[in-house]
Amino acid sequence: MKRFLIFGLLGPLILGWAFAMLILPVEIDGYLINAPKALFLTIAFLPLTYLFGLVPGLAMAGVDAWLAKYPRRLPAVCVIAYVVSGAILDWQDSGFTGHFLRLGFIGLIPTAICSWLSGPPRNTTPAA
Repeated sequence: MKRFLIFGLLGPLILGWAFAMLILPVEIDGYLINAPKALFLTIAFLPLTYLFGLVPGLAMAGVDAWLAKYPRRLPAVCVIAYVVSGAILDWQDSGFTGHFLRLGFIGLIPTAICSWLSGPPRNTTPAA
């Protein structure tokens, strides 16, 4: 349950920040955005990031929970998030085509942070 809470609350927030840092500097006619302006844009677009980022965040929480028993959970979840987000954003004809390498990081960064924060699964076997 903690895993879904972390992915649901922090995932869209980090997603908005990653979008503002990775995509907007390229898409705004040569005007480079620095970190304070990206933070402002993240706060300004916070309702939209939760609207569009909550369902993918909870889906990645499900993948993370499904892979929780494997020792290399974090790299596996990061690769899945990178490929899925890059493919969806690159192939949906959204105007961001041709930026697959950068678009993958939009899904990888929040997934990596949330998966790392959710930590390893607890040992639920009772001590004998």
